[in-house]
Amino acid sequence: MKSSIFYLGFIAWVPLAAALYGSYLAYGLPHFLWAYEWREFGTSAQTHRHYLTCTHLGPYGGFKVPAVAGQCDWVVFRKAENGSASS
Repeated sequence: MKSSIFYLGFIAWVPLAAALYGSYLAYGLPHFLWAYEWREFGTSAQTHRHYLTCTHLGPYGGFKVPAVAGQCDWVVFRKAENGSASS
């Protein structure tokens, strides 16, 4: 007779938990786009926006960074700095 510890349902969560923890250690926690500043080029309905700064908000607080190539990422991953939860 097999012990119930060998059922797949009891250990299937272990690889998922290990993968989530590993990605937390490698990349940090997600911060989402909250606000941005832009400059418009043109006056027509097809005006192109060139983003200047992007503000992201997440578990470690909000932070403002310059836009990369005039674009803002919707989600960025950030680690705690110096072991503290403030940025």
